[in-house]
Amino acid sequence: PADRTDIWFLLDRCSHTHPTDPWPHSFLERPLYSNAVTKGFTLIEVVIVTGIIVLMSGFIIQNFSQSRADLQQSRLVLQDALREAQSLALAGATHGGVYRCGYGVHVTATGYSIYAGPDSSMLDCTAQDRSYTAGVDQIVRTVSFSPNTLEIVLPAVVQDIFFEPPDPVTYLCTSSPCGASAQSTGVTTDIQMRRIDATCPSSDCASIHVTTSGFITAQ
Repeated sequence: PADRTDIWFLLDRCSHTHPTDPWPHSFLERPLYSNAVTKGFTLIEVVIVTGIIVLMSGFIIQNFSQSRADLQQSRLVLQDALREAQSLALAGATHGGVYRCGYGVHVTATGYSIYAGPDSSMLDCTAQDRSYTAGVDQIVRTVSFSPNTLEIVLPAVVQDIFFEPPDPVTYLCTSSPCGASAQSTGVTTDIQMRRIDATCPSSDCASIHVTTSGFITAQ
């Protein structure tokens, strides 16, 4: 009607969608919000997911750091075992109540054993086999590392490191019998420890360097 001059009429007329439709759905009749459901995450869901991610990240970082700490600790344990065998030989220590031809360390992929050589009163120590021989040598102590996290990468041929008194002379045994050639001057070996499936050299690896001169150092 012509007499409708208020603002509501003007708004209503401006919202017509077709000029021939006298009263279409006007602007005033349209809903101010939609009832359609918008799919998405609620604040609570976001907070829960974020919390789970933070917890998992912390767990992974802690385990990763712990595995590296275990690697360094295991390297120190093996290095100390080599020095212990060397010290026992230097001191001419007895084992089982008898003097021994020397002491050695037998290394495997998962650990090591300190072993005492034969009774020195029963044979000529200079002619003995210095590599570990079950039934002849006696085990002083055996240590195993976790096979699920760490492994020892042995040199291609060296598995036994033997120290013979009184100096002591260091033998890097590449074969059995392990004789004088195993203590040739300038011969060295590296015992490498690493996390399972790690690529070396990297921070996931550690090694021990041993020479026939008797030096035992961490690399």
